[in-house]
Amino acid sequence: MKDSMGVIAGHEMGVPSDIDDVTVDWMTEVLRTSGALDDKTRVTSIRSEPFAVGVGLLSQLSRSSLGYDGAGVGPATVIVKFPTLIPHQRGIADAFNIYEREVKAYTEIVPRSPIRTPKIHAAMMAPDKSNCCLVMEDLSGMSRADPSGGATWEQALNAIDALSAFHATWFSSPDLDALSETFISFQNPIHLAALPGLHAAGWPAAKEHAADLFTPELISFGDSWANHLPQMLDLMSTSATLLHGDWRTDNMFFDDDDDMVIFDFQITAVGNGAYDLAYFLSQSLERKTRAGRERDMVHRYVDQLAARGVERDVDQLMFDVRCAAAFCMMYGFASYAGYEDLPETSQRMTRQLLRRSVEAIVDLDGVSAVQQLVG
Repeated sequence: MKDSMGVIAGHEMGVPSDIDDVTVDWMTEVLRTSGALDDKTRVTSIRSEPFAVGVGLLSQLSRSSLGYDGAGVGPATVIVKFPTLIPHQRGIADAFNIYEREVKAYTEIVPRSPIRTPKIHAAMMAPDKSNCCLVMEDLSGMSRADPSGGATWEQALNAIDALSAFHATWFSSPDLDALSETFISFQNPIHLAALPGLHAAGWPAAKEHAADLFTPELISFGDSWANHLPQMLDLMSTSATLLHGDWRTDNMFFDDDDDMVIFDFQITAVGNGAYDLAYFLSQSLERKTRAGRERDMVHRYVDQLAARGVERDVDQLMFDVRCAAAFCMMYGFASYAGYEDLPETSQRMTRQLLRRSVEAIVDLDGVSAVQQLVG
């Protein structure tokens, strides 16, 4: 089945089990069906190399170089994405339904949303949901934000503009209830069931290996973080829209004008837009770029929503962002589970993630906001 955007949404050709199962005939049919290859040209060779090993934690990513015969021209390379083969990571992914989320995001959400993504040649899931496969445009020729320096101010503003456009499309949509069956909301019981375990696994290790990053107030807050989950999750469920869920520079490319292309829809969810906004501010911006400008960014987001007919109160949203930043500390400390076994590069990335998060919470006074929230 080919939808109006050229994405293969079904599984008529079968879903390969992994990158070694991708054949020239299969890839030829994928590219023809997506409109990237004419009927007189076929793929004759595939050379695939894995990349982002240990970074795309819940997926296997490969860059496939393609050779052709015939007069037509197809993409020189494509990115092919499969589920992880690591059992405990696959268990987490299946529990949170992330593979079905991403396939449905590319086939059902992206075509209806004013955001720029890689061209998707195929987004396929097996009928029993045991496997899935994405084949997408390779954007490696575009620029990325500096991993160590974070997004520039111009990149940050463009990311916020794109985020507001995405959120405005789905704000208070009558489709949200149905969408939440796949793109689970923060009210879904799985969050209260699973997140305390991530806290228990990661927080002690974060205190052990990154104690210098925490103020006494943050140590106290971190110790009790899971106790505040019901109230934080309730807040993350208000003023609902569709969230990208992982709106950070690792999932963005920028063109020469710093206009943004976004990808990775594995944790797309229904919830408060403040979550995506706080996640971006606390994960992707260095303090020198962000500090003192947070309210300016919230104002810009609200103004962009208003231009699309969506009203949000700046003061309430600012409060929600402060609480959401404190909630998002989870990503920093959860990454410390198994810290000793991580490669040195991953350890540095883990510390950077936590440091940015902690600095944002301090600058936004997120702990006080959560204390006010819980009463």
